[in-house]
Amino acid sequence: MAASRTRLPEVNRLSKQQKDRPAALQKKSVPGRKNALIDDDADVLRCEKSANAREDAAHGREKAADLREDAARQREKAAEIREGEAHAREKAAEIRVGEANARRGVVTLRELVVRPVDALQSTRDDHLRMMQDANAQLHLRN
Repeated sequence: MAASRTRLPEVNRLSKQQKDRPAALQKKSVPGRKNALIDDDADVLRCEKSANAREDAAHGREKAADLREDAARQREKAAEIREGEAHAREKAAEIRVGEANARRGVVTLRELVVRPVDALQSTRDDHLRMMQDANAQLHLRN
């Protein structure tokens, strides 16, 4: 078993396991070292583990950046929703004021602008009625 792990110094071939590794991770056995193959494998495993750890860390950083962007988008949506709710509350208050004015018979400028023809017609009719009443009273006196 031990004889199969040792290599002769003149043999400079790569094992099948070493051929499968990337070129940057390949190591040749060192002559005179009894456990050179085991040491090479341990070094390669350490390199692979650190490379995997770096990839995992980069992936984690990307995922964290994505999560931060998602959180920012959600905060923006929440702000838009709050603005919409505030706008709806303002409109509801305007409607309540308009309903109260309608019950009292108050005509607002907005209603005059919205319904200008109706408002002007009723004003003209009121004016004509007042003029006719005044003329009728003058005729009664004379």
